[in-house]
Amino acid sequence: MYNSSPIAYVEKIVTPYLLLNGEKDLRVVSHYRPFLRNLAARGVPHRVLTYPDSCHPLNEIDVEADLAINMIRWFDKYLH
Repeated sequence: MYNSSPIAYVEKIVTPYLLLNGEKDLRVVSHYRPFLRNLAARGVPHRVLTYPDSCHPLNEIDVEADLAINMIRWFDKYLH
């Protein structure tokens, strides 16, 4: 199961990383904090967007709208 987790490959990440997380997703919450600490320790630009009332599929209308806005801003910042 570890090999299926992004934490297994975090050392290879060098590009800016945007993490989207539903706080009710119990499979991911325990993994993403060490993942972010690793990125920060290596100076990899990163941001996490957390949604307290969402699970793994971030499919609520207000969440989708927020995701769209923030992803556009993220790509605008790092692709220009």
